[in-house]
Amino acid sequence: TGNKSKKGGIVVTDMDTIEKSNLSRQLLFRDSDVGNFKSFAAKKAIHRFNENIHVEAHTCKVGEGVVNSPFQDKFWADDVDIVMNALDNMPARLYMDQQCVSHQKGLIDAGTLGSKGNVQVVVPFLSESYGSSVDPPEPSIPVCTLKSFPYEISHTIQWGRDLFDGLFNRRPSQANEHNPSISSIGASQFITHLRTKVGDDMALETAMELSEDLGGSASGASETIDSTGGIRWAIQVYQTLFLQSTARLLREHPADSLDDEGEPFWSGTRMLPKVLLYRGDCDPQDEVQMDWNRRVVEFVRAAARLRMEVYTAKLSVDDIPTMYQVRAVLNDEMTDYNVDGIDGV
Repeated sequence: TGNKSKKGGIVVTDMDTIEKSNLSRQLLFRDSDVGNFKSFAAKKAIHRFNENIHVEAHTCKVGEGVVNSPFQDKFWADDVDIVMNALDNMPARLYMDQQCVSHQKGLIDAGTLGSKGNVQVVVPFLSESYGSSVDPPEPSIPVCTLKSFPYEISHTIQWGRDLFDGLFNRRPSQANEHNPSISSIGASQFITHLRTKVGDDMALETAMELSEDLGGSASGASETIDSTGGIRWAIQVYQTLFLQSTARLLREHPADSLDDEGEPFWSGTRMLPKVLLYRGDCDPQDEVQMDWNRRVVEFVRAAARLRMEVYTAKLSVDDIPTMYQVRAVLNDEMTDYNVDGIDGV
């Protein structure tokens, strides 16, 4: 900003185009801007506020080794007063910081991460530069806290992210990686090779995942997952995560159990969990159970759809499971269901 040669103005550059997901994170872009370059759309938006502002828009990258760019030494030396960053990667931030330090320019760096935001103002000779310090690493959340004893919303979000990554990123990638070998040497020889490479326990876990994800065939599961199959798979995930694991935890630590120091086990940050059991025949006046049922249906439907999106070659709108289909399969699967031998939990 502050282009001296033009007696004031703004120079903006961004090599990216606008996507639908960008619209909720800023104030400049509109639906009609989707697909356009961000810099050009920003220029148009600025002129909506004040058409007399001089704005110079570019779509080129700013960085080391970039040729035929307007952002050469002359620009840094004479044509800019203050630099404002809204970047999404560390190398670009450090490059901009280096240029500002070398040419004694002010810098305002801003960024977001989820619900968090950060702004740093760098003033030549008065403050440290952006690259002078490194943020401390984010504290990690213990696995046992994520799986069994979450007590903050951030714990449940991280658990959900890990679950999503495992089911819909890691496992499909694993299936794509190993499917050619299974087709080439056969499942039996592949498992033998896998046991030698990673050990019995890891080989067994991987084999079970591959059997489930590849549908027991070398050709993969892309032709075998229909809506009912996706729903039944999602119900198994629900049963494992929200019924069996919770019931197992409650058997190990009942509601009235004590810890090693004689204090109630379920106290402080440990909150007593509930087994989220779906009951299709519940009383419609039972608002708590009806709310549980609704949440289970939403989870199963979303998980089934994601499963089908990943493993089905061509998924049409008609293939997507409906709430009615999910409830019908749930009613069938959950009739007389008891949690690891615990009836009526």
